[in-house]
Amino acid sequence: MNDKRKIDINKDDPIYYENICPNWYKASKDLVAIQESNQSDNLIFAQFFFLWSSFNALYNLAGASGTWEINRMEGLIDRLDVEDINKFFKEAKNSCDYFIKERDLIKDMKRYLYKEEPLEKMDIHAIRKNYEKNRNTKENMKNIIRIVYRVRNNLTHGSKEMRGDDILIIKKAIPILKSTTRIIAKRVFSVSL
Repeated sequence: MNDKRKIDINKDDPIYYENICPNWYKASKDLVAIQESNQSDNLIFAQFFFLWSSFNALYNLAGASGTWEINRMEGLIDRLDVEDINKFFKEAKNSCDYFIKERDLIKDMKRYLYKEEPLEKMDIHAIRKNYEKNRNTKENMKNIIRIVYRVRNNLTHGSKEMRGDDILIIKKAIPILKSTTRIIAKRVFSVSL
């Protein structure tokens, strides 16, 4: 994204990045202990939603009213530096590899109910090629977030279930959300999670 189209960040209402984002992030951490003691995968879905709510509190502050959610997310990623991008890919490497290299994204794209979103316009083969050539780029991080956004939409709109492969998909999306939210909160909003 060039500077002429840079998405503005609204820091006028700190309740979003000082309270809402950290509180949802902390709630997701609290669920981990409960989940481990229960030996159940059911809470993994709640953890995903808690993390998504934390991330949502940040990207809602990006862009003007009417800006698409995915453009808001990408606008925040554009504000990250090389160190942030490298940190993200170090923290979330296994999950990123899973979605880019291991998943049949073309098949996954056909299994959704929420049709009007940018992932269907993505060239999966080009994404894989770029990822293998040079993983640690903003464009690759944006592609990963687009994929996790699809996971969120599938879950929210009823195309994911609490069983089988869907549990693994949610488990793999969680480290991506954790890392993205923590890095953006620190870089863009100066909040440590």
